[in-house]
Amino acid sequence: MTTGGAPAGRPSDAAEGSPRPPIPLRAWATYFLCTSAFAYAFFQRVLPSVIVEDLMTAFAVGGALLGNLSAIYFYTYAALQIPIGVLTDRLGARLILTVALVIAAGGSVLLGMAEAVEEAYLGRALVGIGCSVAFVSTLKLVTVWFPANYFASLSGGLMLFGMAGGMGGQAPLAYLLQFITWREALLGAGVAAVLIAALVWLVVRDRPADAASTGRGRQTVPLGPALLHVARSGQVWLSAAVAGAMAGPMLAFAGLWGVPYLEAEYGLSRSAAAGTASLMLLGVAAGGLVGGAISDRIGRRKLPLYTATIVFAAALGLLLLPGMSHLLAAVLIAVAGFACGVSVLCYALATEQLTPDYAGACNGVVNMATVGSGALMQPLIGFLLDLQVPAGVGAPVFTAAMFREAFIAFPVSAVAAFLLVLTVRETWCRPAASG
Repeated sequence: MTTGGAPAGRPSDAAEGSPRPPIPLRAWATYFLCTSAFAYAFFQRVLPSVIVEDLMTAFAVGGALLGNLSAIYFYTYAALQIPIGVLTDRLGARLILTVALVIAAGGSVLLGMAEAVEEAYLGRALVGIGCSVAFVSTLKLVTVWFPANYFASLSGGLMLFGMAGGMGGQAPLAYLLQFITWREALLGAGVAAVLIAALVWLVVRDRPADAASTGRGRQTVPLGPALLHVARSGQVWLSAAVAGAMAGPMLAFAGLWGVPYLEAEYGLSRSAAAGTASLMLLGVAAGGLVGGAISDRIGRRKLPLYTATIVFAAALGLLLLPGMSHLLAAVLIAVAGFACGVSVLCYALATEQLTPDYAGACNGVVNMATVGSGALMQPLIGFLLDLQVPAGVGAPVFTAAMFREAFIAFPVSAVAAFLLVLTVRETWCRPAASG
């Protein structure tokens, strides 16, 4: 099977171990600045988790309204991924990312100064809009500044930066809030976004100077046809579906339901349960790095994904067994996160189905599926939990057994990811040829 001109059954020469050419300093500066922007986006994604009580008190809202306030980030983020990808291809990542960071800064400041819940909703929505650009724009710049056999490795590095940013929005932020108010923290986050935006504008360039004559990295197809071309690519959508099927369980467990489950199962304090659940995020960071490096080294995308989906399903399935020790559960959570992290290869797999000119739009499709799956899986688990609550019960108390019943959706999703990998073309780590 071939794609993009790669010989059948063989990886590209570059992926097979030939010497990598020297990378310009500006390329690395571009990469690390953009990964910092993604770390900031992940910081904002988890920030509400440590100021729950402050927000409920400030805006006199209950859990449902507060949940919606946090979720607005995900909805705006996911909805914009394909348009942002296409605009990045057309207008360039430098401009789009700079403007987006300024919007995120404005949203953070508005949320920090909000006196009414409506203002808070608008501020959080602006944060989601502004943070929706970093991941896609970084991957776009990687495709034009680095050789193809760097893509998966640098994608894994990007995931590592994101997880680091997310962790910074939890325990370190909670410690900082002993000395400043939550409003001051949000205002400070707004200032940080403006500083990153200024550096991006000053340092980042959309493509190397020697690519100007070829138009590398800039989409020349009109916006409508470009979007239609990507939308018609079944292989791009299948690659995105694999990513979504793996990300959903991770975002539902590590982002919402893992902590109460661990509290119910092992009698842990909230901080101890959060520490255990965060092992999944650590695993994701490590899996992205290792999986990307292995894929680039062997010149194959699907083999690491096959392995990862099998391990992911097994770890999540074993986690459902009752009577498991806390230590073994922690190990399985970390292993599941590691396997999920390998799904970062879906970005490479999707972009390599088409020419590099469509990289932004392809990454947008995959990122939309990834974030959107979390927005779907989280309420699904809640629905499955509610089904087990007897009628007439007021405030439900979910037991560990109830969580295990609901978590059956996790290994089912992982198995679906494995089956979806079967349908995707192997790219041999090479983008499709132009023309």
